[in-house]
Amino acid sequence: MHKWRSGLTIVTLTGAACLLAGCGRVDETILSGNADFSVDINIPYATTTPLPDYLNVPEQVVIDQNGGVTVNDNSLFSRNVSQSQLDTSGYTSLSLGDSNPSVSAMQERLRALGYYTGDASGVFDIATEAAVKRFEQTYGVMQTGIATPAFQARLFAEDAPVYGSDAYDSAVTAQYTTLQRGAVGSQVYALQHRLKELGYPIRELTGVYDEETEQAVSLFSEAYGLRPQTVAYIALQKELYADTAIPYTPGATAEAATTTMNYATLVLGNVGTQVMRMQNRLIDLGYMAGPATGVFDAETQAAVMSFEETCGRAVTGVLDTSLQNLLMSDSAPASGEDLTEDRSLYPDLSLGSEGENVRSLQTRLIQLGYANGEATGSYGEETAGAVRIFERMNGLEETGIATGSVQALLYSAEALSYADAAAGVTPNAAQPTDTPAPTPTVEPSDELVTPEPDIYEYPTLKLNDAGDRVTALQARLNDLGYACTENGLYDDETRQAVAAFQAAVGVAQTGEATDSMVKYLMTRAAPASKYKMFNATQNFTLLKQGDAGEEVANLQWQLWTLGYMTTEDVEATVGTFDENTQNAVISVQYAMGYESPDGIAGPELQCFIFSDYNKFIKK
Repeated sequence: MHKWRSGLTIVTLTGAACLLAGCGRVDETILSGNADFSVDINIPYATTTPLPDYLNVPEQVVIDQNGGVTVNDNSLFSRNVSQSQLDTSGYTSLSLGDSNPSVSAMQERLRALGYYTGDASGVFDIATEAAVKRFEQTYGVMQTGIATPAFQARLFAEDAPVYGSDAYDSAVTAQYTTLQRGAVGSQVYALQHRLKELGYPIRELTGVYDEETEQAVSLFSEAYGLRPQTVAYIALQKELYADTAIPYTPGATAEAATTTMNYATLVLGNVGTQVMRMQNRLIDLGYMAGPATGVFDAETQAAVMSFEETCGRAVTGVLDTSLQNLLMSDSAPASGEDLTEDRSLYPDLSLGSEGENVRSLQTRLIQLGYANGEATGSYGEETAGAVRIFERMNGLEETGIATGSVQALLYSAEALSYADAAAGVTPNAAQPTDTPAPTPTVEPSDELVTPEPDIYEYPTLKLNDAGDRVTALQARLNDLGYACTENGLYDDETRQAVAAFQAAVGVAQTGEATDSMVKYLMTRAAPASKYKMFNATQNFTLLKQGDAGEEVANLQWQLWTLGYMTTEDVEATVGTFDENTQNAVISVQYAMGYESPDGIAGPELQCFIFSDYNKFIKK
């Protein structure tokens, strides 16, 4: 038997003990070789100081300040796993309490990548330490909160992942492998360590995946409302090592844990217990054979597509919020069930309705371009108005009530988007077919040209102007919540409403309505008064065919990012606003709901496509 220490030795700085956490790529080979082996251990979570007795580790395990682990006992692990070679020259270790320009530079980099939200004060405080730990999790060492030279080399590397991005998620998930009965190694040791810290019944940290470990894993899966399972899939480990991991509470019900879950959209490649829960349901309904691994793979995508087809919805292979709610409901059809004419899947929704069904409805209306902003889950006048527009554009009676029939069309492949309807595409809702018609595209043809100046150039509206254009402007401002009197006179009240709209968009608050602003104001991409696209004024200027320079290049690359320009087209004329760029802008304007797309990129349009709201038009 090995002797056990009273606890880990932890570096103490400025009177504050550093927290341990992290996740790492680890060695999984079985019992061989000589003693004195070094490995990276995977313990991606936070603990407290002083450590409780049950977190004692064998004296044969030594953890250094870089998160590396030296194992001096071959009964636990086997061979050396060397860390990748990094150029650490020029860096010195930074930790809690330090104060210098290097800390400031590190904070700037952490903030740029999304790991840190504070100021670049140059003081290594608790918030900075937490940000360091978040980044440590991406490359698999114990989270010490110490910015070692190796840490800084990774942080300033060009491929450092943005926090919360797909690259970040992939980097973190890559640290894990599926573990089950009989597995031996440091990953098992870390798994037991974390389960025990959360209170799950683990008596001894053995590094061997035994019956006791199986039982603890089963209890952990139950805490997430999942079926009891003894295999620690990657998805389960991802939850286990998260800051939000659910601790063990004897007697707690799975239903209580389930109510706290956030149903985010799931797509191919996602990993997590939310995926696992959906897979279990798809297995129950006969759409897939299993097992529920928590990895959204090709088999899961095929099952989702089959479920969508059974429900008469557009076949996308994406589990959005509405589809997850339907899948988990008692109304979810089994595989092979014919529900072509069954509208009971969707309860009627109207003014005053609340909940996830409303949120799903609003999300779909936003996706199709009939609304903007965020899905609130509350059916108010704005939602009713969006439903009425959808009904009108799709050949239905305008009621503002989302009946089961309206929702069935809304979620189907036959639903016309606002852009399609505005482009003259005819609805065929009255004549459903067995095979949903593909959504028509509105790609511009080669014949699209910039209209003549007298069609698209109007004088800027300003104080004391009057007429029908002012009345239309005032009416639209009121629709969006920027209150002003519709009197046809551009008075001070109108000027203030325009300035408020400009502040929400992110353009200069002049209080004057340029032609490009008015055209943007009339689209569905214009933000309502409760939304703000930027916290500061942007520097975009109007761009049109024939212009050239860095601003044009930035516009082109953003159009490429959104899927409206090809790499070849951008690289061929980067920095020059040519015909391809103009046609791409026209396509964007169609998607945003411009009444008369002209291919001119006004400041307001650029603010929209460079904002977070651009996801609603991304191809």
